[in-house]
Amino acid sequence: MVEEVRKCVQLRGKAGPEIEAGVSTAFGCTMQGVVPEDDVVRLAVMLVDAGVDCVALGDTVGYANPAQIRSFSKGEGRIGASSKAAHLHDTRGLGLANALAAYEEACAISTARWAAWAAAPSRPARAATSSPRTWSSCSRAWARRRA
Repeated sequence: MVEEVRKCVQLRGKAGPEIEAGVSTAFGCTMQGVVPEDDVVRLAVMLVDAGVDCVALGDTVGYANPAQIRSFSKGEGRIGASSKAAHLHDTRGLGLANALAAYEEACAISTARWAAWAAAPSRPARAATSSPRTWSSCSRAWARRRA
């Protein structure tokens, strides 16, 4: 599937729309059971290497818990700035807690990114022009709609 995504990225070219790739059942699978975090991070890195603009980690069956959501910040260094979205379900009543964990992690990651960007002697163009669509901005937008 990663090769198909790579073909889509090539067809898009440099001026095309942003491409978001979703990694479904990243936190558990009805058929497989436990999904090793290293497998998810490896797949996300492959998608980033294929050229996608955004990787969304999906709790498509609703098995995640806040500790799992938080643990993915460890993979942030390997996934890079492309981990910008989460797809969460409320199957076991943890959807809101998971969204809060994702929001808190995104705030911590965004703060660290901006601090590193501000301290860099020559700022990379990507950091200055990266998409504003992060877990935290998505969560803030959702919160505004709910208010």
